[in-house]
Amino acid sequence: MAPAKPPPPPPPETTDYTALVVVLVVFATLLVGFTVTWVVLALRWHRNFKNSLLASAPTLNPPTTKWVTKNKDGVACFLSHYKLEAGSDARYLHDLLQRMLTANVFLDSNDLTDLRALFSHVQLADVLVLLATEGVLLRPWCLLELYQAYKLGIPILIMEVDAPRHRFDKTAAKRFLRNLEVDLPQLNPGAIEEITKHLAKVGDTVSIRDFRDTLLDALEPQLSTATDQLKFHPWGTDNTVLADATDLIMAMARAAEREVKLQRPSPPRNIVLCHAISEFTKQQISRASRKKASQRPSTRRRKTSLGTLSGRSASSFGEYEDVQYALFISYFREEAGCDARLLQLMLVRKLDRPVFLDATDADDIRKILSAGVCHSDALVLVQTAGVLHRPWCLLEVYTAIRNRVPVLPLLIEGGGYNFDEARAHLADLGASLDRTNAGTAAALRELLASGVVPLPPDAAPATLEDMSLVLSKSIPFLISGAFNPAGSENHVAAAVQDIVLRAERVIKVAQSRSVESDAPQQSAAHKAPFDSSEDAPNHALSVAGGLDDTNQTSSNSNADTTFQLSTGLEHGDGAAGSTEAPATASV
Repeated sequence: MAPAKPPPPPPPETTDYTALVVVLVVFATLLVGFTVTWVVLALRWHRNFKNSLLASAPTLNPPTTKWVTKNKDGVACFLSHYKLEAGSDARYLHDLLQRMLTANVFLDSNDLTDLRALFSHVQLADVLVLLATEGVLLRPWCLLELYQAYKLGIPILIMEVDAPRHRFDKTAAKRFLRNLEVDLPQLNPGAIEEITKHLAKVGDTVSIRDFRDTLLDALEPQLSTATDQLKFHPWGTDNTVLADATDLIMAMARAAEREVKLQRPSPPRNIVLCHAISEFTKQQISRASRKKASQRPSTRRRKTSLGTLSGRSASSFGEYEDVQYALFISYFREEAGCDARLLQLMLVRKLDRPVFLDATDADDIRKILSAGVCHSDALVLVQTAGVLHRPWCLLEVYTAIRNRVPVLPLLIEGGGYNFDEARAHLADLGASLDRTNAGTAAALRELLASGVVPLPPDAAPATLEDMSLVLSKSIPFLISGAFNPAGSENHVAAAVQDIVLRAERVIKVAQSRSVESDAPQQSAAHKAPFDSSEDAPNHALSVAGGLDDTNQTSSNSNADTTFQLSTGLEHGDGAAGSTEAPATASV
C-alpha cells in the first residue's frame, strides 16, 4: 500500500492591516484638521493683532520708495543740526528717512573734526536738510555746511523743529544773518575765528562779508516765504510724524528734480503665515503659563528676562490681553517727544518685542493703563521738567507701582528735571498741581474715583492722597539712568543697553521678593501700601523694584542718585547710603 501523502501545508497567514490603516487615517485626519484649525486661528489672531491700535506704530512700518543717489557712494540727504537742541530729532529722522528712502542719509553723530571730511560728505549729498532750531545758526559747523552746499549747487531745505524749548524764528534768523559779522561774535564768541580757520585749511580765503552774503543767498528765499513750510512735530502723533517725513521726501524730490512714489511694504505671504503661526503659538503658551500662575496666588511669578512674557494674570484686561509689551515708555510729549520715539525704535530693535509708546493711542487712558502699563514688563519714566505735572504720566507711574510693574527712571540730560523740586511736588501733589494748573487735582480725583486705575483683587482704592504718598516714597529713591540726545552713537547705544540690563535686573529682584513673600503679606501690602512713614521708602522701593534689599536707602535719606554713563555715579544732596548706591546702579 502506498504511503499516504502528507497534507498540503496550510496557506500562509495574511496580516490584517485594516485596523492600523484606519487608525493612521483617523490620526492623519485629526492632525490635518488640527493644523488647519491652528493656522486659521493664527491668521485670525494675527489680523486682529495688526488691526489693534496697540500693536505697532505706523512709523515702525512706514511706506517706502527707492531713492537712487546721483553719486555712486552718495547719500540721499545730509542732515545739518545743532546736537544740543535737536539731537534726538536728527537721530530719529535719520533712521526714519533711511527706511523710507531705502538709501543712506548722512548724520554727523560722531563729532567729525576734519572739515575736509565733512565737506566731502556734503558733496556726496543730493539734498541738504537744515533742522532749524533756535541756536542752529550760531553753530560754526552748521554755517560751514550750508555755505559749502550752496557753493556746490546742492539744494538746501529748511525744516523747522516745532519744539517749545528751542523754537525757530524766521524773522530773527533773517535779521541775524544780515548782521552776521556783528551778532555772531556777541552770541558765540570765537565762532568767526573758527570759521575762518577751517576755511583757510581747505584753501578758501573768503571774507566774512562774502561768507554772510552766500548764506543769505542760500537761506533768505525760504526764510521770507510763508508757504511750503516744512515742519517736524516731535510731539505729534505717529501719523503726524509720518506726514512730516513724507512732506520732506516730496520736497527733496522736487528740489532734486525727480519723481518718487511711496508704497506700503507688503511682505510675502509665506513670511506672514510663518510669523502669524509663531506669534500665535507664543501667545497660547504664555496664556497657559499665566493661567497656571494665577492658580498659585501665594507665589506670584514674574518674568526674569525681557525675552519672555510676564506671569501677571491678564484675564481682567479684556480684548487687549494678547498684546504684551517689553517696556512702557511714560513721557511728556512736548518736552521729550522725539527722545521717547528714538528710545522706542532702538529698544524694539534690541529686544525684538513691542515697546508701548502712547503717540497714537492716547485717546483712552483706561486702555493705556490696563492694556499698556499692566501688560508691560517694566515702565521707563522719561524724566524732564514737566513730566510729573502731567496727570496721565502720574497715572501711568502710579498704576505701575500699585501693580508691581518695575519703574525705571531715565534722566534726559538738558531736560530740566529737578530732583529737589520733584520731591517737594510729589509730597504735596494736589496743591502743587493746582498751583501749576488750577483744576487739575479735582480732575485727577474724579478719574481715580471712577476706577480708572486697574488694581489687584482686594486692593485699597486709588485716591489722590494715596498717589501722592506712593509716588513721593518711591520715585525720589529710585536710581535714574541717563540719556544724552547729543551723545555719540556709542553713548546712545550704551544707554539703550543699560535700560535693558536694568530692566532685567529689577524684574529678577521683584520676582525674588514675590516668591519669598507669602499671600497674607502680599494682601496686606495691597490693602495698606504704607502703614507708616518709616516703612514707606523701603516698601515703595520693593514695589518699584528699584533697589536690592541690601542696598536700600534709609527712610530719612533724601539722596538723588543718578546713573551717569560717562562718569559712573553722581550723588545728589547728602546721600545717607552713598557707599551702597554704586552696587545698586551697576549694570
